[in-house]
Amino acid sequence: MPKLYVYQKKGEDYSIPLKKDRISIGRSADNDINILDPFCSGKHAYIYPSEEGWAVRDNASKNGTFLNGKKIKAEVELKKGDEVLVGSTRIVFDKEIPTHVEMTEAPSSSANVNTIMQVEEVLTKSEIDTTIKGSLAPVDLEKVRTEHRAFSIMSEVSKALLLHQPISELLDNIMDLICTHLPMDRGVLMLKEGNPAQFIPKVIRVNDKNLKDQKILVSQSIINMAVDKNSSILTSDAMADTRFKAMESIIKFNIHSAMCVPLWNNREIIGIIHSISTS
Repeated sequence: MPKLYVYQKKGEDYSIPLKKDRISIGRSADNDINILDPFCSGKHAYIYPSEEGWAVRDNASKNGTFLNGKKIKAEVELKKGDEVLVGSTRIVFDKEIPTHVEMTEAPSSSANVNTIMQVEEVLTKSEIDTTIKGSLAPVDLEKVRTEHRAFSIMSEVSKALLLHQPISELLDNIMDLICTHLPMDRGVLMLKEGNPAQFIPKVIRVNDKNLKDQKILVSQSIINMAVDKNSSILTSDAMADTRFKAMESIIKFNIHSAMCVPLWNNREIIGIIHSISTS
């Protein structure tokens, strides 16, 4: 029996077996999937049996229903692994996501990080020029250099791959490349989708097998800074960085370094690659 896997922006994830003739989705309390989201209509969408299996239909909602990143205008057949986005809630058809990503914390006031590079600079420079603030011991300096090399790899991915091939064909290849070359514990590739636009996880990689069952708590502060400044961000010691050291996600998961690189299609930021390391 197929199931719907429901991933909320906040709260526990859960699943629903498809036993009924119709599953209703919306903000009203009498829905089968009740979504407490101001961008969700009272009776937002329906999932129901079709000739080929199961289908989804938007119910003339104000902000629309999205299937795999595209707004639907009529009934659409569902395939295993299809992702329905209603407000900020993701509903995956008959496929569980093993590692869930959650955005946490509101943006904070600006302060210095180790490296900020404008996306336009990434597209024109072959090397990354960095200014390391403060005095670093030789061991610390080598650590920063290593992380800057990794940062360069992520920047090259953003520059070279996204500009030449359809993004749907690249996501897994991009994360495989990054996972192979970056000293990271976990990485997430997210694309901007929905109404209002938000970053939705598309590909997740976990290098440390001990972390596979943990929820990935992505720092909203780092992502906001990358998007607001249209820049790639590197912090080599997030626990000590004055911008991030008090943030919940940095403290709770003992994040020592984080990188966030916008994905740019030559017109706008369409997504981000975010990697974190706890060692």
